[in-house]
Amino acid sequence: LEPLAEAGVDAVVLGCTHYPLLRPVIETVGARMFPSGLTLADGAEATAAELATLLTERELRGAGPGGLEMLVTDLPDRFAEVASRFLGEDVEGLAVKQVDL
Repeated sequence: LEPLAEAGVDAVVLGCTHYPLLRPVIETVGARMFPSGLTLADGAEATAAELATLLTERELRGAGPGGLEMLVTDLPDRFAEVASRFLGEDVEGLAVKQVDL
């Protein structure tokens, strides 16, 4: 965050999928480094909320329990290990597929 503070930045968009997981750390460090405050914008939350609204409006929301399929650009085994640590639950038994973008 130091280069951002030196550049006078006052807002940061958490634009990568793992940044929201780091939000508490960014807020703690940011409070010390940005005396005037630092605004964090999390696009993931807004995107999920908008998707929920659209699915409801178009009557496309499923009534039953959904499924989970994880697509990763990194190594699937590595992802499962790290995701399990971050989420606090075992995801290694779930379907994790590697995709090439």
